[in-house]
Amino acid sequence: MSSEVSAELRDQWVSFWRRINSGMQQMGWDYDLDADFTMSTSQGRPYGVRVVWRDEPLTEAQIDWFRSQRAFPHFVPQADKVYVEIHPMDPQPKPSNLYHATPALQVELVKLNGLIPGRITGVKTTNYPHAPRWIHLADSTEKLRLDWLLVPANQKNLAAGEYVIFRVDPAGIGDVFFDPFCDIGYVVEDDRIDPCHLTKVDSVTVPG
Repeated sequence: MSSEVSAELRDQWVSFWRRINSGMQQMGWDYDLDADFTMSTSQGRPYGVRVVWRDEPLTEAQIDWFRSQRAFPHFVPQADKVYVEIHPMDPQPKPSNLYHATPALQVELVKLNGLIPGRITGVKTTNYPHAPRWIHLADSTEKLRLDWLLVPANQKNLAAGEYVIFRVDPAGIGDVFFDPFCDIGYVVEDDRIDPCHLTKVDSVTVPG
């Protein structure tokens, strides 16, 4: 773990791994007991624990077990080894400002029905496999534009065209968690955010 991480934060993450590791051992899964911490690039905090995984690919039942432990696992096959990265999913203080970007083609449906995650609608607006599990948010429009929509490396997973940015009233959502796959953002597990909590504030065009 980086020497820049505070002792307090380091202790929190050691405690997290001990708790998760104890439960994983009880489940009888085959993995390496030595764990590395994966690091966030922009918020100066670790955001995951990585272990060598010797078992079969993660099942939905295993993912549900991790979620019951306030964690989320990510299966990461590589050339020589297979890893599982485990991210904590503890509720965070709600930022005073939260925003969500959606393709302009979806805007009328959003105004009518609100924001509904892809796990319910079956609609995928990106090519990221875990994205439909949650509604994704950021705490500034600038982060959505410059650190997400307009990042060249992301555009292979985003449809080109206009995106509309909505402000999301924090009073209209449940618990907020750090996004386990995007260190600039947050996720919520709500089944729906009502249109009355959404206000259109900006738009941006993603190049093709």
